[in-house]
Amino acid sequence: MSSDEIVVTVRVKDPIVAALIRQIAERSNTGASEYGHNSLLDRISDPKKLVKDAVEESIDQMIYLGAALSVLPEIQNGKSSPDSL
Repeated sequence: MSSDEIVVTVRVKDPIVAALIRQIAERSNTGASEYGHNSLLDRISDPKKLVKDAVEESIDQMIYLGAALSVLPEIQNGKSSPDSL
């Protein structure tokens, strides 16, 4: 462990929440390596850019969720499998 790492211990009962916490940490560490900064705030000084990026990410999220909703009935009815989509 390097001196710039922060160790956080969190106890959760829900394995989904635990997996999400791990994913957040992994994504943050990947971004830190990719951009050479430990904090997003070190990389972006313009709050408008942060909001714009968040809006774009939210739009992408809505598209992914909409796509998932559109194929769920087919999967549930056995007309296709998730692997075939």
